[in-house]
Amino acid sequence: MEKLFLIIYFIICIIFNTVGQVYELKGKVTDAMSREPLAFVNIMLTGTNTGTSTDINGEFFIHSN
Repeated sequence: MEKLFLIIYFIICIIFNTVGQVYELKGKVTDAMSREPLAFVNIMLTGTNTGTSTDINGEFFIHSN
């Protein structure tokens, strides 16, 4: 009975852990040839309405849950 309780407890912990994950994505967009940063490029997460644009240095940050 104790093993069954522990198994159920771990399954519940895993479910709540994966459901509540927050994703943070950051990076820098550069030109493939010159390696210069690209400003004001639009970045979108596939399959979502979440997106952002790069700053003047080509850097971006997306926070999603």
